[in-house]
Amino acid sequence: MYATIWFFALVVVAGISIVTHFVCNRAMIPDCIEVDESSTGRRGEGVYYGVWFFSQRVFMALAFSINGEILDYFGFVKENPEEIIKQIPGTLTGIKLVAGPIPTIILSIIVLAFYPNY
Repeated sequence: MYATIWFFALVVVAGISIVTHFVCNRAMIPDCIEVDESSTGRRGEGVYYGVWFFSQRVFMALAFSINGEILDYFGFVKENPEEIIKQIPGTLTGIKLVAGPIPTIILSIIVLAFYPNY
């Protein structure tokens, strides 16, 4: 029973995080376009959305590469269809760190430290 409640609580927190990621970031782009138009007199939707989605794809590729390197550092053993593989406890700790505190706390603080306050 306790595990079920804990699972649903984590699902709610994860859902809020994912919604915030998708909604807030994409809601800021039109505001940037409007500010740019008011200062330059030109609309640049294509440029803004092009840079946004290109950088999103580049950083997703980097994130996958970095995660793979971190898992390799912690000794992750890749799948072998012929046998059941058990990960060592250090690897499980690495997986938990990659999936939780590292991106959530450290990277969020770095990003928010450089976000301008108006």
